[in-house]
Amino acid sequence: MTLIANPDSVNLKLESRCLTDDDKFFVKVELFGHYKYGMKKLEKEIQSALDKKYFPTKQNVTDSVYLFRGIIDNKYSCLKQVELTDGRASSFTDAIIDDLNALSPWIPSIQGSRSVKTYLKIYMRLNKAQSVTVAYPED
Repeated sequence: MTLIANPDSVNLKLESRCLTDDDKFFVKVELFGHYKYGMKKLEKEIQSALDKKYFPTKQNVTDSVYLFRGIIDNKYSCLKQVELTDGRASSFTDAIIDDLNALSPWIPSIQGSRSVKTYLKIYMRLNKAQSVTVAYPED
């Protein structure tokens, strides 16, 4: 619907849409999605990427914990819309988000014997020794 009033007034545009299957995602599932090659491989991949682009530029590393959230897409086996939900945003968190968006494939969560789109929480710890520890719920 579009409403246009007198020339000196504000134009108003009101839109509504129905949710499609692409907009729906599950909060609780029978089996959580995960990185196809496992937690240790994910940790190594992120560590390797950070060693190349983040750690060479930083001298002082503080021990910190972060929580990221992304959506495991059930159609393309990728992690999308990764965002920092807990922790202080920095160039480190930006690098992590870039790395998580680039990594694939991810195994989608299962609900009712079919793959579904779900949120995945990823816990990341930056250690003083310039290493990272990664964890996410697998059960």
